[in-house]
Amino acid sequence: MGKVKSATLSQNYYALVNGKLKTNKETQKTRVKSATLGHAGDKASISGLTYVGGKLVSGAASILEGTTDLIGGIFGGKEYREYVHIYDNWTQDFNDSLDKAYDPGKVGRFVGDVASGVGQSSAFLIPYVGQFVFFTGVMGNSVSEAAQKTGKVGVREYVYGAGSAAMEWALI
Repeated sequence: MGKVKSATLSQNYYALVNGKLKTNKETQKTRVKSATLGHAGDKASISGLTYVGGKLVSGAASILEGTTDLIGGIFGGKEYREYVHIYDNWTQDFNDSLDKAYDPGKVGRFVGDVASGVGQSSAFLIPYVGQFVFFTGVMGNSVSEAAQKTGKVGVREYVYGAGSAAMEWALI
């Protein structure tokens, strides 16, 4: 076994962006885990704080996405409604990319999910309209979730969204 050379975070980021991130199995076996929660491997090595921070931001952004999807779905045409609820889910795409880049494991995923929930609950910090923003955000996200499962956007999906939002709002 030779000496292990570790790449800096900026080198890993550059390699990830350019699709050139490569590692070898020997390096993975001999690398000592650093003080961060990040993993070195065939995924980009990002710190645990970056992962949790990304989940926090994506949670807050998902409420805004849900709200805009709900409003656009109600006032937009049928094609737009299907697009925003079935196909356009950029916060979920961001979450998936974080999970892929970090590969958190069970404990890390739990911590990330908690951070995402805290981000979603941050809507309550908006004076006067926080509860409305939270409710509409959760409803919009739930409508999207139901629409992705059924493949259509109709009254059932909106009723499911309203019920889910009411339950989450009541729990907080």
